[in-house]
Amino acid sequence: MSAQRQRVELTRVLESASAQGDLGHFQEAQRIIDVAESSMRNTKYKTKMHSACCDELTDARERFQSRREWESGGRAELRDATQMHKMQRVTNICSSSKSAKSSKSMYCSEVQGLWIQRSVAPPSVAMAPAMVTPPTSVAMPPISVLTPVPSAASSDDDAF
Repeated sequence: MSAQRQRVELTRVLESASAQGDLGHFQEAQRIIDVAESSMRNTKYKTKMHSACCDELTDARERFQSRREWESGGRAELRDATQMHKMQRVTNICSSSKSAKSSKSMYCSEVQGLWIQRSVAPPSVAMAPAMVTPPTSVAMPPISVLTPVPSAASSDDDAF
């Protein structure tokens, strides 16, 4: 199974399980996850995506342990993972306190990772001279270009 196919299949499974969770059918959601995980384990191509998919399915199963787990962040975490895999874009790289996801780093380039680190770092670290790119200067036109100068032809007689 190719990495893209695994990603698409994972997205479909997460959507199906999430729908069952919304209905309160947590055992059915776990069954959907179990079937997908079994299928994923039996694939002969072990890619980086394969490992991330297995981790994602394990995390998703934990979200369906109870209504309380689902309501206290499980739904949001699963929706975020579904959207991330569907769009191949990560919305954040902060993992929940319950799991560390390797799949989040898959959609984040090295440069994006540096920008994210800057955005969450304390001000003293984020503003370190080695990390800050100097702003580009923009040449401003002379003030006379910006401010209209009254012409000599205008007179007070032309005023309304």
